[in-house]
Amino acid sequence: MRLFNDVVFDEYISGTTEVFLPSRFYAELGQAEQMAIAIRVTEVPSSGVTSPTITTNWYTSNDGVNWLSGTTINGSALNIGSETLFTDNIGDSSSAWGAYMRCGIVLGSSGGTPAAHVRMTICGHAEQA
Repeated sequence: MRLFNDVVFDEYISGTTEVFLPSRFYAELGQAEQMAIAIRVTEVPSSGVTSPTITTNWYTSNDGVNWLSGTTINGSALNIGSETLFTDNIGDSSSAWGAYMRCGIVLGSSGGTPAAHVRMTICGHAEQA
């Protein structure tokens, strides 16, 4: 059963510092047993950056303060000067996470300062009884 379908991130980011989804989504993401993730990346500079990538790090918490590392979706290559689309799924009936979930987005490159417009949409599901 679908619980929600939201655009949880829609910003231009620059550099290699981890950027988190807005905290208003943490409790909602924690309700889902499974998440279908779609990421659209555009506006990757066509000069000054070599081999740009994007990584998402997923964290879980029961109190919204202390976070444990969970799933990482590693270093997917970005298209320079054009759109890149990614989809992935996390969670299944054998895994559980806390009441809150958050995602950190990290850009990388082997040269220059990476930058891109990142839009992430998540559809959260719960198993039907």
